[in-house]
Amino acid sequence: MTELRRQLEWIAALAKEDELRCIGTYERFVLKYGYEFSGAIELPSHVERGEMKLCFGNAALMALAFPEEFIYTEGYAYQEGIPITLAHGWLTNRQGQVVDPTWGVDKHVDYFGVLVKPEYVRPRAGLSMIDDWQNGWPLVLSESPDEHLVELEKWISGSGPGA
Repeated sequence: MTELRRQLEWIAALAKEDELRCIGTYERFVLKYGYEFSGAIELPSHVERGEMKLCFGNAALMALAFPEEFIYTEGYAYQEGIPITLAHGWLTNRQGQVVDPTWGVDKHVDYFGVLVKPEYVRPRAGLSMIDDWQNGWPLVLSESPDEHLVELEKWISGSGPGA
């Protein structure tokens, strides 16, 4: 078990079933629908490094610009030596690797997140898909959030969006 998973499970255990904005709600969502990744690869030459603290927008813009190559992924990241789990957005390529247009390459960062369909990302680009308080948390409160998400195996095999 990675340290990131351990932290997410611990925080998720604090969540109350009937409260959306209580601590642990988003972590429980990511644990249920998400995937673990380890390390980020070098940015491809056509992917621009974005501005720090704008990870959701940086990743969304690149995912929408190159939908055959990347899918927007959002969840949590944990860097060894930094005792905090951060909400973060990044790209997942067709090989299932993290491409992080905000932080760049780092083999010592663990990621755990959900892959979000482009048609869901497009009208919300720049916002958090998970903590989308501006729109009433539609993804987390959805009766069937998997309609807006992509399975990692389907994305890698080419049967996901953009295939």
